[in-house]
Amino acid sequence: MSARPHRISVVIPTSGRPSLAAVQVGLSVQSVVPQEICVIVDRDRRGPGWARNRGMERAGGDIIALLDDDTVPPPDWLASMVSALDETGADCAGGSFLETDPLLNDVRNTRPLPCERILDGFGLVGNSGNLVLRRTVVDAMRDRHGHVFIESWGRYGSEDWELIMRIRGAGFRLVYVPVHVRHLRRVTVAGYFRHQFFRGIGVALLHRSIRRHGPGASPQQSILWDPERSRAERLLNVFKAKVLGPLNAGAFRERKHFLIHWTAEKFQSLGYLWGTIRHGR
Repeated sequence: MSARPHRISVVIPTSGRPSLAAVQVGLSVQSVVPQEICVIVDRDRRGPGWARNRGMERAGGDIIALLDDDTVPPPDWLASMVSALDETGADCAGGSFLETDPLLNDVRNTRPLPCERILDGFGLVGNSGNLVLRRTVVDAMRDRHGHVFIESWGRYGSEDWELIMRIRGAGFRLVYVPVHVRHLRRVTVAGYFRHQFFRGIGVALLHRSIRRHGPGASPQQSILWDPERSRAERLLNVFKAKVLGPLNAGAFRERKHFLIHWTAEKFQSLGYLWGTIRHGR
């Protein structure tokens, strides 16, 4: 830890889900206790970007930690994240989720993550349900762009990855920390399909932003904007991965989960096409 003690603020956007109580219990037993918890209730469903911006405006800490209202941190979450910032000199730290839903757990386990802390140059840090930032980063994004999170993307998502794109492009450093929050979200098949469709729209919005900022600032690796490939190669790879695939049935413990996910990828592709058409280039 640094010689100067930090003041830590935690920002949680919520639409009023009962899982918020479990998140607050998780924060109450942290080995490093936050000085401030800002819960922003989004009664008008303006989106998590709006709520997080309001929370960060209210927060007084030099470290700002972000959770969702259904992500429960382990007791060493804040201690691990803050020590990672101090020991590496990074500006942002992030981890991933431990899924409690069997389908989401199967899907997430198809993408193995490092077991050790690592400076992130290739897209591990970005999910705003498990993200910690220095106040200097938050202030820099607001001063340069007039906002931290884009609010207009609403429920489409990807506003956290768009923020990471700008943070990375501004030269700030990110560190991945293998401390994961427990995700309480449960899904139905229809709900998963709907989520993937909206996620596809969010990816289309993100892709538009990457084209505007240039591929060098992309938040993570993707076949959609791989600068090493021609446009024709990228389209072919997307066709293989999303229209024909995914073809990784062996990575799923339950075959039904693979079939659901395979179908959901088609909904995501439709969402991407709709988002591209609706929001233009």
